[in-house]
Amino acid sequence: MTVMADAESSLHRARRIIESREQRTTDKRCKLLAVMLAEQKPLSAYELTDKYNREYGEHIIATSVYRILDWLVNASVAHRLNALNKYVACQQEVCIQHGSISLLVICKHCEKVSEKHISDSLRQAIDEHVSQSKFSHVSQHIEMTGECEKCQNQIHQRP
Repeated sequence: MTVMADAESSLHRARRIIESREQRTTDKRCKLLAVMLAEQKPLSAYELTDKYNREYGEHIIATSVYRILDWLVNASVAHRLNALNKYVACQQEVCIQHGSISLLVICKHCEKVSEKHISDSLRQAIDEHVSQSKFSHVSQHIEMTGECEKCQNQIHQRP
C-alpha cells in the first residue's frame, strides 16, 4: 500500500462510518472512502480513480467512481465541493451521525478545507428559509472560500 500509511485503519474507519449511517456497505464504497479519508484533501473523481487503482491494485473506471461518490455524498459521509469540482470525506462525526449541516471553508490557493458543524439555531433558520422557498434536495453543506493562515503568511511575506 502506497497512498495510505495505515490502510487497514482507514478501511475499518470507512466501513464503521458507512455502517453508522445504517447504509449498505460494499467493498468498493468502503475502499473509495478510505482513499478519501487517507488523503484528507479534496480530490477530483479522476484523481480518486487513479489513487484507488494504485492503492488496491484493481481497475475501477471513472463512471463507477462517480456513481460511488454520488452514493457517499447522499449517505452524508462525503461532500462534493462545488467551488472546486472535487470531493472530500466528511470529517465531522456529528455530521456523519445526525446529518447536520457543515460549513466548509476552502482556501482558494492551496485548497485546504476546514469543516465545522453549524449551530442548531443557525440550522433551524436555514431550514425555515429553505422550507419557505419550497426547495427540496438541498445540499447539507455551505461552502465559503478564503485564504488559510499558511497562504496568508506566504502571500504577505513575498517581496
